[in-house]
Amino acid sequence: MASSQQKLKSIQILRCLAITLIVASHLIGKEFDFGGESGVSIFFVLSGFVLSWAYSDKIAGGQFSTKSFVFHQLTKFYPLMAVSVFFFVFADWHAGYPVSWGKLVAKLLLINTWFCSKEMLFAYLGSSWFLCDIVVFYFLFKTMNRTLMKMRKGRLLLLSGIVLVIYFSFVAILPAYAFNWTLYSFPPFRLIDCAIGILLCRFCVSDTGERFVREFTSVRLQVWLFAGLLMLFIGSFFLYQNVLPVNVRGVSLFWPFAVAFIFYAISVERQHPQLMGVPVMRGLAFIGDISMEIFLTHEAVVYMCNITAYRLGIYYTHHVPVLLIDILAIPLFAWLTRKYFVVPLQHSRFFIRNPR
Repeated sequence: MASSQQKLKSIQILRCLAITLIVASHLIGKEFDFGGESGVSIFFVLSGFVLSWAYSDKIAGGQFSTKSFVFHQLTKFYPLMAVSVFFFVFADWHAGYPVSWGKLVAKLLLINTWFCSKEMLFAYLGSSWFLCDIVVFYFLFKTMNRTLMKMRKGRLLLLSGIVLVIYFSFVAILPAYAFNWTLYSFPPFRLIDCAIGILLCRFCVSDTGERFVREFTSVRLQVWLFAGLLMLFIGSFFLYQNVLPVNVRGVSLFWPFAVAFIFYAISVERQHPQLMGVPVMRGLAFIGDISMEIFLTHEAVVYMCNITAYRLGIYYTHHVPVLLIDILAIPLFAWLTRKYFVVPLQHSRFFIRNPR
């Protein structure tokens, strides 16, 4: 496959899919938890894959610094996350709720998922728990990548088996009511998703992965596979809702789909790169490019839109217009945030260690 330094535009489209599922789950509510849990799984697996695709060569060559890497990753999201957290601190205070300093400090230190507590997990900016887990992966990324990319297949299969046995043992013994703050958000468990992404990268850059991509050239085959994959994903909603127990459906159900979506996307881009220039694809890639900003601001945007609609007296009487306003406002606010807050801050002297 192509050099690991090649930028994969199709990954941005997958980010668009993941963030759309997550935002939809928050707009619809518990009836569509499927969207949030599937989107989060895709993001975690994507993180392992994309970072391995970009940095494996540097790690192998001894040119990778964990300290610099973590600092660089934090500059992408931490300032915006902190602003969003304080927005909800202020909103709660304005509504008459006292500030919980313990929850606030844990949130700002990115450690609230380690407490296995519902109150700690969803305090203030609820969705930011994802960042607490991904930062753990950033610190361990070099070790995980170097181990999983180079380990012999026999040992890798043994290690994978041990990890899965341990994981599904917890699946069997943990009560379903504790799922959100244990299996779903506890950092060691979500490292499994990231490890799956690293292993997928290992496969994609291998000779076997190259052969799979070369055989994936027929447009008809790609269309049929996409239709089949999409139908399976939609069909999994039935399993999620009616068949599988909570501890199985919320995370492990989506591992195969995350792997299939990523491999399908990069294979199609490899064989038909011109598709990435189609206006629809470019639009989806644009949404994917600002997915972090959408992730960190959409709750505040929805809150502000709904409060405004409530004060105008249309919140309960004009559901569809209010929802459409939410849908339009979320990417617009995220784009403005990227352009006028995130990018300028990243290029400021405060975040550039050696400014010239």
